[in-house]
Amino acid sequence: MDVAVQVPKLEGVYSIDDFMGKEAEARHAALKAEKSAAASKKAVNTGPVALGSRSSKHTIDLHAKYQALGIPQPMFNFHGDSSRGWSGDVGFPGLDADELQDIKVDAMYPSKQEAKEELSKLALEILTRLEEQGRIQKVTPDARVRTSKHRVALHDKCQKSGYPQPSFEYAGSNQKGWSAEIVFPGLELDELNIKDETRFLNKQEAKEAVSKLALEALEIAEQEGKLERFGRAKGPATQAPKEKEEPGPNYVGQLLDYSVGTTFACRLTLDSQSFGSLTATRSSKKAARQEAARCAVEHFKETGEWPTDAGGIKKKKKSSTAQSDTPATHCRFPSASPPSSLGPPEWRFSPPSPDAPQFHTVACYFANGGAHAGPIGEVRNVLGKKKAKEECARLTLAYLEEVRRYRVECGRRVLEGVVGGEGVLDGAVGRGWDGEGTGEEAKIKGSEGGGCGYRC
Repeated sequence: MDVAVQVPKLEGVYSIDDFMGKEAEARHAALKAEKSAAASKKAVNTGPVALGSRSSKHTIDLHAKYQALGIPQPMFNFHGDSSRGWSGDVGFPGLDADELQDIKVDAMYPSKQEAKEELSKLALEILTRLEEQGRIQKVTPDARVRTSKHRVALHDKCQKSGYPQPSFEYAGSNQKGWSAEIVFPGLELDELNIKDETRFLNKQEAKEAVSKLALEALEIAEQEGKLERFGRAKGPATQAPKEKEEPGPNYVGQLLDYSVGTTFACRLTLDSQSFGSLTATRSSKKAARQEAARCAVEHFKETGEWPTDAGGIKKKKKSSTAQSDTPATHCRFPSASPPSSLGPPEWRFSPPSPDAPQFHTVACYFANGGAHAGPIGEVRNVLGKKKAKEECARLTLAYLEEVRRYRVECGRRVLEGVVGGEGVLDGAVGRGWDGEGTGEEAKIKGSEGGGCGYRC
């Protein structure tokens, strides 16, 4: 028989099961609270967030208001800086309402946004009040379309009737809007000098409005007969043609000659006779000499001493482009320096002096020429690049001919006493190279066509 023994509970004493159960409950509750806090942080707030003084409520409402009315958007101007704060003003350009122009706040705000919000609040209140009074009405789509109908009609009427074209003057600014005034120069009628004080968004609309008023004023003046004398009597279609004016004295030219200051006079003395005057001055020496010569020629013609065959006709100069029949010196190199011994000549110019850039120094060189590589025929400080090259070529050619004569003489000495050697040297001297015949024939072939037949 089992007997259950009941142990009495003692204060502050727990069993292992009770202790572990209480710790698990506390830990579970803390974990649940932590998960709930993390979930609340991750949740996205889809509603508006209040920003206090940085709100843009009135700015947004003002934007929606002028968009709905179809009026021009306001212009904000700010004053101040980040250290002192910001203030500003706002206006609606083009609206004929003084209450909506130069709306200001005198207080200083920490940022432009707060100043703009306060200006928008004041402007919205005034705009709403004027709308309720009927002074600001909604603009229809037809009224928003820009047109130039009245300006074109006014221009056509002035052209047709012979009136002077009007001139326009504008007043205002982009912030406050523009007004226009029209004036007809030459028409002394006060009713045609029209000034429209209404403010418009731009100059084009102001010009169109004042053109409409001017067109109506012109029609009224025509009906009253105030423009008949000017318009149809003096219009372009009825004006008499102007008579062609005869050329008069050239006072402008005379005044320029007088103010030049330095003038010249010439007196010609021929066979103890003097012609010209030292008091009759001219603007240049050439003109003064021409005047003295004219006086002498007229004197001899009057006395009959002027020959009939003396016409003073200038002879035509010879053309400088005519080519000479004599080839240049540097084109005669094929006969003196065959390619089998020396290559083509190279002309090396030294840099000219900055004080005398027209004077050149040049020398001739032969690539792989051995003892004859150069410099050969060097000339210094010759006027003109072409002339310097020609002089260098002349000296180089003389040098090559001397070398050729020396080689021929050496060959002649070698062949002395050799049977049959007399004709070998003569044949080698007159033989050409590369299948072009003799040296003289090669020179002639190369000179045809304006070139030398050899790269110089």
